Amino acid sequence: MKTAGLLFVLLNTFSLSLLAQLIPLSVYEGDQCRLSKEELGNKELFNTHTSIGRAMQGTVLPVLSSSAHVDILRIQCNNAEFYLHKPDSSILGCQGIPILKYFNTHPAHFFSSYGRHYYVTVDPLIQLSAGKQFHNENKLLTNRRGLKVSAGIDQKVYLYSEVTENQYSSYSFVNDYAGLYKAFPGAGFVKTYNSKVFGISSGYDFIVAEGGVNFKASKHIAIQLGHGRNFIGQGIRSLLLSDFSPPQFNLKIQSEWGRFKYVNIFSELSKETRFINDRDHLLGKKYSASHFLSYNITDHWNIGLFESVIFNRENMFELQYLNPIILYRAVEQAVGSPDNELLGFQSHVHIANRITLYGQFILDEFVFNRLLKKNQGWWANKYGFQLGAKYPEPFGVRGLYLQVEYNKVRPYTYSYADSIADYSHYHQALAHPLGSNFSEWVGTIQYEPAPRWFMSVSFMNYFKGIDGYLTNYGGNILKSYTTRQSDFNNKTGQGISRQVNQAQCRISYRLFRNSWLDLVSGVRTQYTEAIPDNYYWIEAGFRVYLNYREFLF
Repeated sequence: MKTAGLLFVLLNTFSLSLLAQLIPLSVYEGDQCRLSKEELGNKELFNTHTSIGRAMQGTVLPVLSSSAHVDILRIQCNNAEFYLHKPDSSILGCQGIPILKYFNTHPAHFFSSYGRHYYVTVDPLIQLSAGKQFHNENKLLTNRRGLKVSAGIDQKVYLYSEVTENQYSSYSFVNDYAGLYKAFPGAGFVKTYNSKVFGISSGYDFIVAEGGVNFKASKHIAIQLGHGRNFIGQGIRSLLLSDFSPPQFNLKIQSEWGRFKYVNIFSELSKETRFINDRDHLLGKKYSASHFLSYNITDHWNIGLFESVIFNRENMFELQYLNPIILYRAVEQAVGSPDNELLGFQSHVHIANRITLYGQFILDEFVFNRLLKKNQGWWANKYGFQLGAKYPEPFGVRGLYLQVEYNKVRPYTYSYADSIADYSHYHQALAHPLGSNFSEWVGTIQYEPAPRWFMSVSFMNYFKGIDGYLTNYGGNILKSYTTRQSDFNNKTGQGISRQVNQAQCRISYRLFRNSWLDLVSGVRTQYTEAIPDNYYWIEAGFRVYLNYREFLF
């Protein structure tokens, strides 16, 4: 049975009693600080299980309705479609405007039409910026244009779509990444981009599209079908599942009862990439099945268990992995143990209603005896961990947000024997963008000094072992681990040593609702085998209905 037909049958087995809105929450500059601060003292928000994916309007906004904080009102207004066809929409303080007596529009959206039983919103997506990278001379250009559309019918069925056409002339380290993996971060099909006006001859051109249909199968079960990205965790990075790679076709089922939330994600992935000058051809497919169980032990402490399997079949899904509750390891063994399985653990806890501590642990493979008794750096002890902290409004400073975390992943983690069932999509990591064989510090400082101003400083320091042309030290997850250099004496950072320090500062000014002017400056120092490569950059531009995208890897 083909995948599309199978998903259709699966969806139609549910009795559709559609109850709540399932559109991703729009979060812009400064909102993360407010949401993190709100969660510390709001057990209802904590019980929405904020470690799972993009927050949904239907779960977050109802528990924020009791707050009169100006930042909460801003979040509500930026997600006005949740209220447009409801009689209590006056709580927003930003009412719709009748036009020509035929439809209403709302100031939070470029265009909206709504009534008692429906709404439609349309917003332009624009980012234009230009700059220069010095020392290693590079012209920098970002040109993103697109549309975001959302719609709801009868407060039961919800649809969303977001499409952008992108042209980039990027930093040297991004170009190096593209050359190594034959992929641009976050993109699938990539073409060349040339511009005589801007003097660019080696840029990248690609389209990114996300969208789907969302509904509830019952009071406690929600279903989403479409193209999108997922993220599990509280961190800047995720070692379990991140949104670094391009959107993927997936079916997501979310179930909630009491303090539990359970998520199933069935995805179709690409085991190849369609990069510059490649001929047109059908890309080979692979598949993943993942589930994540989240449990709130108390009103301040959450734990989660994660399991995922990546497998390669000839244009079909392995039907046994559709079982939503079985341990995938049992299925993987039953079909002959040909697939790549990962296990993970995650937790976060609030300390004194001020600080959030969080962590993750990913286990790709290990042998107990080799790990604890006769370690000897055995290659198959493949694991990684994360530790981090978030501190919104430290010392009572309104609008200030601090976050720092440490990540470490051993060599050969996320890789697999056949170099197809590795933990990737379009040659890009499904978890941490650095892949494996690294240790890293990463953090951010965000501050809103005044209502229209926003400042952000991001920083990163990592040490990674990279491969030579004919060697495999475990840092490239696309390489088969059968080509490893050694069975024993493997350690994190082995191979050709690379140390990177990067910092970037951004100052943004909000012109109108959801539109910003940006000024960005950054510096990167990269040592490969102690040989330095230093450069810095400066950019300026503006954005409409888009968050700023950082390249932090």
